[in-house]
Amino acid sequence: MNSVFVVSAFSLVSSLSSINVVVAQPGGGAAAACVNPTFGALPAAASLRQDTGCTYAAGTETYVDPGDSTKSKTLSYSPGGSAVSTNAHIYNSFEAGFTSTQDNVISGWGCSTPILLYDSTGGLDLGLAESKVRKLCYDSVAWSFPNVQADNSYRGCVGPCGGHTNDYHFHGRYHCLYSQSGAHSTKIGDVGPYIMYGKW
Repeated sequence: MNSVFVVSAFSLVSSLSSINVVVAQPGGGAAAACVNPTFGALPAAASLRQDTGCTYAAGTETYVDPGDSTKSKTLSYSPGGSAVSTNAHIYNSFEAGFTSTQDNVISGWGCSTPILLYDSTGGLDLGLAESKVRKLCYDSVAWSFPNVQADNSYRGCVGPCGGHTNDYHFHGRYHCLYSQSGAHSTKIGDVGPYIMYGKW
């Protein structure tokens, strides 16, 4: 079973370990409690910039370089280190767009001309947003973004497990919350009235 993929506005995360992380974030702040939404009737529209669900599994952020699958790096984020705690936010499947306020973030991804990525409307899912960065900043080179640089810094719109920020929220992937083993897929969160499972 495939996990549900969700994406949201991008955020800037700083690292407390030897791996520096450059991902996008509209703002910092203290972590807020995740609130799984309720709906009067289904189908219902998901919020564009608020919780669409909450996790109840925990995990550890790691990154395996696709160019060298023998090396796994554990990332560390403020404030919780490499741990992804339970009750993390699950956001929807669209980013919020990029403007000049994200120039430092975009430059941190290795893009010398941030204006090429400006999109005040937003609405791209994580895969398309990363493909756009790969095309415009790395000339579509395979495995070029997200990436780990020679100085051991990770560059990506989100962390390897699919989330980011001090108020950690997911946009997709979720692989750090489950293992593909056992008799059934791991329950990793609630999305409205539904249960979200990892791959099995």
